[in-house]
Amino acid sequence: MLHKKELRESHNTFFRQPAKLVSVELPEHATELVLTYLNNYRRQFKELTREARLWFETRDWAGARDGLKRRSNLYGETLQELVTTLQIKMGSRFLDRHIWRLMKDIYARSVLNRADEELSETFFNSLTRRVFRTIGFDKELEFIWLDNVLFPNGEESPIFNRWYPSVVLEVLIENILRSFSIQVTWKCIQTDAHQVAFRISEHLRERSGINSFDVIEVVEPLLYRGKSAYIVARIRRAHRIVPLILPLINCPDGVKVDAVILSETEVSTVFSFTRSYFFVDVGRPMELVGFLRTLLPSKPLEELYISLGFCKHGKTLRYRGLYRHMEQTQERFELAPGAKGMVMAVFHLPNYHLVFKVIRDRFAEPKTTTREKVHQAYRLVEAHDRAGRLVDAQGYERLRFNITRFSKDVLDELLNECAETVRCVGNEVIIEQIYIERKVYPLNLYVHEVDEPLALEAVIDHGQAIKDLAAIGLFPGDLLVKNFGVTRRGRVVFYDYDEILLLSECRFKLLPEDMGVFGSETQVVADERDIYPEEFRYFLWGTPRLRKVFEQHHPEIFSVQWWKAAQTSILSDEHPDIYPYPQDRRLQ
Repeated sequence: MLHKKELRESHNTFFRQPAKLVSVELPEHATELVLTYLNNYRRQFKELTREARLWFETRDWAGARDGLKRRSNLYGETLQELVTTLQIKMGSRFLDRHIWRLMKDIYARSVLNRADEELSETFFNSLTRRVFRTIGFDKELEFIWLDNVLFPNGEESPIFNRWYPSVVLEVLIENILRSFSIQVTWKCIQTDAHQVAFRISEHLRERSGINSFDVIEVVEPLLYRGKSAYIVARIRRAHRIVPLILPLINCPDGVKVDAVILSETEVSTVFSFTRSYFFVDVGRPMELVGFLRTLLPSKPLEELYISLGFCKHGKTLRYRGLYRHMEQTQERFELAPGAKGMVMAVFHLPNYHLVFKVIRDRFAEPKTTTREKVHQAYRLVEAHDRAGRLVDAQGYERLRFNITRFSKDVLDELLNECAETVRCVGNEVIIEQIYIERKVYPLNLYVHEVDEPLALEAVIDHGQAIKDLAAIGLFPGDLLVKNFGVTRRGRVVFYDYDEILLLSECRFKLLPEDMGVFGSETQVVADERDIYPEEFRYFLWGTPRLRKVFEQHHPEIFSVQWWKAAQTSILSDEHPDIYPYPQDRRLQ
């Protein structure tokens, strides 16, 4: 991962000392090497982020997708190379905890005034956890802060520019748009500015009866994701804040504002845990996260970091938040509601927003996947566009909990069916591998527990979710309704990834005349990549009235031709636009 010149200089520094380094020199030089790799990782991360602007300007959507995958692998590859290098250089002292305690002290002083201090501490934690295979957390070798953190709101060292209403709003909006040095011609900037100003004025008038404001504060860097760039801002009047998000799209004939987003609910959807991560060139991540918190005060802090691509620090914050919750409550892990998973044991804390998944030792028929394939599926989702239909899942290793925090049902299931991953040591439960993700309402329960209009909306959106996944080149594999859930915003999402496939790998076929339908005795066992869409209608919805609604709105899902056309679109790089905001927010 290091450039050859940097690697040579780093190693030369290391070897300027005698072959047998004294204890004072070893931690200093080892820490210097850690910092070199950290700086190289952050530089490459920023380089990829800056490429995002070029992808947008040149309409290189394939480059954007490839960049998402490259960035996803960057952290792990850097750490693996660093561990190998340290092992060689430190020799027999590699696992000397005294040396590592000294390294932590030196490292802490070195990163104290960095703009990315919190990310730097997480990097060191990730390193020590790999080296020592830490169970739970290690107070001696990790940076741990379990109290709540007081976050800035972006004003201490402003990450935004202030725009005062010294001119009419339409002109002010045009000036804001022109302030972003996009190397592409605007399609019709005056028309965009007029429509944006009109939407803002209407919203302010409806909200407070007047359309005046004190200032518009606009985040300096653009946020890039997929085919769009996002202007992030807030409108202030006294102590009140109105969020303002302006998505930009680059059409063949120029850039234009695509929508105006002015509500917390819709901004939350833009930064949803079901979307892929943004690319944003920001010097001090905490400042941008602090700004976003003023727009989204109810969104978990870790999700903001994760949405900006700082996934490992987001994981750290997620675990710290879980730890605080368990310290402050007596809640126990219970089996999660919904159908029992054939691949995963799933449990939750009833009053917490997360759900926990552990891979079973053996999978019931007809599941034919393997543990490694399950991990590969989760890695695929992490590095892929998710179109608002796939729940972000964070993988953790070697977590430790007190045995009293598990209900008998959960503990029995984990110890009897996940023994390769879960074990008890004294009064503690140690989980070697686990996935943690946001909790959603299982779709198969939701439709029977809400009023009929909401149930029918969910059935219709279920079909749209399958179509959206096809549009980004993914096939869920297991289409059973129990594998889908409903978010707080009423959006249907998919969360069971053990059989997910790239659409290009699937073979969509007509059902042979001598082959029975799903569930019949004459059905034959086919290759997992052989897909028979005609079968879907027999198991997607068991309730006749719900099945009828689904079939009325999405008959093409049962067609081989439709799926093959979707494959053709993916192979020809014709990826449709799937917007993270309602159609009526788009500008005409």
